[in-house]
Amino acid sequence: MGSRWAEWDREYSLLLPKYSNPSDDGARQRVSKRAIERYAHKMSENFRGVQITELVGCGTEDDGTLICEEMFKLVSARDSSDHISSLSASVEEVEDEKFIEVLALDAAKEFGQWGIMTQKDKQDVAFVDGPSRETIYKRAVEKQSLSSLL
Repeated sequence: MGSRWAEWDREYSLLLPKYSNPSDDGARQRVSKRAIERYAHKMSENFRGVQITELVGCGTEDDGTLICEEMFKLVSARDSSDHISSLSASVEEVEDEKFIEVLALDAAKEFGQWGIMTQKDKQDVAFVDGPSRETIYKRAVEKQSLSSLL
């Protein structure tokens, strides 16, 4: 066993609401699992993978009241170490930023949000080797769809 370091040049996050903004009568609708799954699928296609976590985001209103809401955080990373030139990596970075921006705009419209938060960060990731249990892991993963996990 050992670890292998891989430099993931950029990590992109999209924070999606679990509930829509209140309507005129104050009602909030839960964002469908299929909608979250659709955005996860788009990120996975673009970046070749996505991680999804649930979290609570909070902010302070003008009167000092703390307001919080449940969200999903979709995270993908881009490893550009295999690029021959920094120019091709730069072009890919611009394309990735535009991809996340368009995805956030689509989500804001679909979920009735004033805005959708995105994040971009640089990361280093280590893969720690463990005992091989590929067949057990594969069977467990095949039995669960994303919708059943959300």
